[in-house]
Amino acid sequence: MSKLPHPREDLIEATRNARQRHARQLYKIETVQENIQAAAGKGAGHLHIAQKIPYTLQETHAAKELLAWAKENNYSIHWTPKFKKLNTGVYQHYRELVIWWMDYDMSLTAQEASELQELLQLHMLQNQVAAIPKADGAKIQRYNAGPKSADELSPRHEQKNIFEPSLEIG
Repeated sequence: MSKLPHPREDLIEATRNARQRHARQLYKIETVQENIQAAAGKGAGHLHIAQKIPYTLQETHAAKELLAWAKENNYSIHWTPKFKKLNTGVYQHYRELVIWWMDYDMSLTAQEASELQELLQLHMLQNQVAAIPKADGAKIQRYNAGPKSADELSPRHEQKNIFEPSLEIG
């Protein structure tokens, strides 16, 4: 049996090296500091570091150094999930870094919570997957018989409240 020109281990190492290079550029602390200052100057309370490549970079050395710097400077961080459709039609899941320096009051009035619930339900219904690919290449069809508009989501249609507002007391 002949050996491949590039054993799997070599390809894994090449992949890791490419991700490390990309992360070094993306998570350069001096650049992130400048971008945070610019975002704060525009009134933002966070910086979302968008990536050009759809791969999780959390485990890179540069990401770990940036997270240590963020922690040292009392920033909050969050790795937000992202999905990108590749040329093959497959969706690649990865995470992008968001650095926060402000907390926002996210409390809602009862009316705001009700309006948000209706919008979220409508969004979920309008974005359901029409066809889910199976491993053998066939497709499972899924049809949405639910409401199509915000009017159809009104209480008169007795929709189940799946977004119960939570209260924090303290």
